[in-house]
Amino acid sequence: MVERISIVEPVTQSVQGVTALLESLGRAVEPLPDVVDLGTAKLVLSGKKDCYYTVTEKGKCSCPSATYRPGSTCKHIRKHFAENKRRGQTMAETLAEHDRNLHKMPKSYQRMVAASREAAECEEEPIPVEQRYKAVCKPISEEERAAKIAAAKEKIEASKQQARDLKERQRIAREEAESEPSLITRGGFRPSMPEEEPLGDFDRVS
Repeated sequence: MVERISIVEPVTQSVQGVTALLESLGRAVEPLPDVVDLGTAKLVLSGKKDCYYTVTEKGKCSCPSATYRPGSTCKHIRKHFAENKRRGQTMAETLAEHDRNLHKMPKSYQRMVAASREAAECEEEPIPVEQRYKAVCKPISEEERAAKIAAAKEKIEASKQQARDLKERQRIAREEAESEPSLITRGGFRPSMPEEEPLGDFDRVS
């Protein structure tokens, strides 16, 4: 028995169901046709020849490639309805299609989607409207921009001048240190002592 053929939500058909449909339409059954043209939809025999994929003019297909990759264009659509270019989906349409096909996805993927939605629902409240201006960069006029640039240049120039002043003070300190006589000798410090006067007779000890 052929299941309901929908151009919006196509369903894969069994070989027995398609055979019964061909007999009711008076078409040949042997050998099995690769494609059964129904106008707005086509039944395409699978590679294993164990079922028929339903391909529609709306750019829908019931094959695994199109089922597990929502929004993609499988080879059956490109081959049999190439003249009908699929229009771009809006985000709302894409999400709605994803939700319709979610039950066909692997259980691990369904659990991941459920966990992501729970995490999104637990997020903090959005920024109130009256406070949003604080989180948005306000545009500035050309005069304000020029003033900010000038102030930044002044800070840079002041920093460079400080570096030059420090370098000059270091140079002067080195020159002064080199001009003073050093008390350091090869043997170490040799402090200068006053010259000794000769001892008088009174100072001599017999």
